[in-house]
Amino acid sequence: MKLIRTVSSGDAASIARLYNYYVQNTTVTFEEEPVSEREMARRIDDITGQYPWLVYEDDGIITG
Repeated sequence: MKLIRTVSSGDAASIARLYNYYVQNTTVTFEEEPVSEREMARRIDDITGQYPWLVYEDDGIITG
């Protein structure tokens, strides 16, 4: 099932894995080091306190 939903801190590992691909292989982010699951969970908590953050889930796997 395809689903767009609000992020949760439990999604941190999946989001970090997706994000870190771009950190390590592209220039679309200014970060130079991969982000840990713990750091991504912190960012999710910080951002969702003020702004919406959506994820795309396809058959239980976050793909965007």
